[in-house]
Amino acid sequence: MNQDLRDAIMNLPRNAGMLNLDHQLAYKMGHRDARHAAAALVAAAPEQKPTAPDNMQDWAGMDGAIAFHLIERHADNWADASKMMGEWLAANQAQPAAEVELSDDEIIAAIHGAPQENPGEAGWIKRQRIAWARAVLAARKVRAG
Repeated sequence: MNQDLRDAIMNLPRNAGMLNLDHQLAYKMGHRDARHAAAALVAAAPEQKPTAPDNMQDWAGMDGAIAFHLIERHADNWADASKMMGEWLAANQAQPAAEVELSDDEIIAAIHGAPQENPGEAGWIKRQRIAWARAVLAARKVRAG
């Protein structure tokens, strides 16, 4: 927020007509009036443009708490903060993993830890285990993504 807008909000005049009202009621009405006046001042303020240079930090791999501290320290206005947060997010978003098609045995091995060779296993049991394993892998992918 620029200093002029802050000063205008902080120096809003009080409503002298409320001096004869009950203290609590006057407080509530004054608070409401101040909120509305501040919102009107903010709405009338010109749109801020970012002043920070592009990629002023090497954001890749930076912890969010450190990025927040740097943004809070170096942003001159909300437009700068938004720009820097977007740059940090873009530099640290995980790239989606490439889709890999697994065989049925690889899916079972991924779930159970090792291929389960059971020559006497009926075909429908193996198909059930494969379907279950695919569902588990899909659920893990949804939670991770």
